[in-house]
Amino acid sequence: MELTSPVLHAMSHAAAAGTPAVIFDNGSGQCKAGLSGELAPRSVISTVVGYPKFRFVMFGAGHREWYVGEEAQSKRGILSLNYPMENGLVTSWDNMEKIWRYLYEHELRLKPSERPALLTETPLNPLSHREKMAELMFESFRVPALFVTLQALAVLYASARTTGLVLDSGDGVTIAVPVYKGKYLLQGITRVDFAGRDVTKYLARLLLETGHSFMSATEREIVRDIKENPCPGGLAPCHAP
Repeated sequence: MELTSPVLHAMSHAAAAGTPAVIFDNGSGQCKAGLSGELAPRSVISTVVGYPKFRFVMFGAGHREWYVGEEAQSKRGILSLNYPMENGLVTSWDNMEKIWRYLYEHELRLKPSERPALLTETPLNPLSHREKMAELMFESFRVPALFVTLQALAVLYASARTTGLVLDSGDGVTIAVPVYKGKYLLQGITRVDFAGRDVTKYLARLLLETGHSFMSATEREIVRDIKENPCPGGLAPCHAP
């Protein structure tokens, strides 16, 4: 992608007019949302949608048909969790749309039709993936303009550089992307569909070998917590006084 894209110029004019673009950084583990020109995302949520396991449990005021992000994680004992992205690809567009809608309405509190949108994606995704993303943004959210870029390019631009090598390992995919003067070098991109979620699965397998079963998506979240928050340890054993 070139820095001289007409869509980027349109977004720059929108920002100059006081309506900066909405940015969605879409990851298999987390989605980040914010506005162009700001130093940090306004919202970072888990890429997950939860549905009640038992309808009667969720009856009553304040309960909904589905939950998103950390709210879904906090209720995971009574929800069936769905992860709409795997290895950098959307596997459930219906649930991905729910996440974007939640970010617009509850986190950013903005109307999609009033601002351009910039979305990120993983390198070497099929063209049909980007086409479906554009279809949802234009037809469901009615955004006035849309630009889709590689996460690696966005990382480089954020550091005020247009040339460099980006190594990115997230929850679903690990990539190395060489960039020269604002263009990624396609022949130099390396992509491995192995990342944090695979480490979680491996840890779950090790636990299974010791007699501890974590098979469901909800139980896998417990394993992820174990992975990310290991027990404290030290180089030397502690001695009681």
